Amino acid sequence: MFGACIPVLNLFRRRVTSKKANKGSSLIENKEKVPNKADVRLKLTLITLVQALFGVLFMLLLMTYNGWVILSVCFGMSLGYFLFESRFDTASKQTSILQS
Repeated sequence: MFGACIPVLNLFRRRVTSKKANKGSSLIENKEKVPNKADVRLKLTLITLVQALFGVLFMLLLMTYNGWVILSVCFGMSLGYFLFESRFDTASKQTSILQS
């Protein structure tokens, strides 16, 4: 069930980058503080570090060749993807690439 953590981190990463991309009019209208580039990069770096650590942990778990561990990792990653990944985000990325 550890695999469910990876999509959650991706969801958080997407929110951080979308706030960075939408820092124009919405932040001025709401009178919120514009995030510092160094703060955003630090958060994204920490998220990437956690993802890499989980990736190495999963690799080591899979290298035990224990069938139940392999099934639980695959099931957890699939469940996390199903619950936290959005089809709309993927579709919006594809349309934005096609429009540019």
